[in-house]
Amino acid sequence: MDDLKGNCFQRALDLILDLPNNRRYRLCHGVLTHPTTGIRFYHGWVEDKKKQKVFNLRKYKRTIEADNITYFYSLYQIRPEEVARFTILQIAKQVEKTNNSGPWIKFKGVL
Repeated sequence: MDDLKGNCFQRALDLILDLPNNRRYRLCHGVLTHPTTGIRFYHGWVEDKKKQKVFNLRKYKRTIEADNITYFYSLYQIRPEEVARFTILQIAKQVEKTNNSGPWIKFKGVL
């Protein structure tokens, strides 16, 4: 999976670790569908449920895009059952276990 993932998982991990009050955020690993090509791919992002925002760190870009959660899920045709959300404690366990930033979960039918 490493050749398909770009750097979004590492950037999302770095972001959530740097955020103040990071317990209110969730690191997400999930499957998106590209809006123009229809290609499904793994992606990492951070969600702020309190403000209903997604912090999306696009591949190899320096900027962070904050989108409305509903808009983000609709645009990328995200299926809720294909999203794994991690708390700060779960993140620490996964990093220790896998020694990488993700993806930490595979979904059936996705490369």
